[in-house]
Amino acid sequence: MRIIGFFSIVILFITACSKDESEHVADCFGQSLFANVHHENSNENSKTVNLNVKYSSTTHTLKNTIKWNYGDGITETVTGTSTSHTYAKAGSYTVIASVSLVDPNCTFDIKESVVVQ
Repeated sequence: MRIIGFFSIVILFITACSKDESEHVADCFGQSLFANVHHENSNENSKTVNLNVKYSSTTHTLKNTIKWNYGDGITETVTGTSTSHTYAKAGSYTVIASVSLVDPNCTFDIKESVVVQ
């Protein structure tokens, strides 16, 4: 018996790779980037939330704009990795930051749950 050829393909999809569920791995064309959204409620206004994308990569750079979906029907494209948003009413919201890499051209979403008092 002759074996002419053998190959296998393994596909691995990771949504979170740390103890912190808000840290995500973006795998763009085989290159990994660790990213998360950090938030804190403002001391001046209880309905204002300050948000910041933090990332770690030795080979990739984020594009200078991030599209934010604040979970209350408001979206905004912001230059830089930080923004703040004031909610109209108290509640729980899911914020989504759409982040893009410079090279390779790859976009991924990072979600963060926020609670507004």
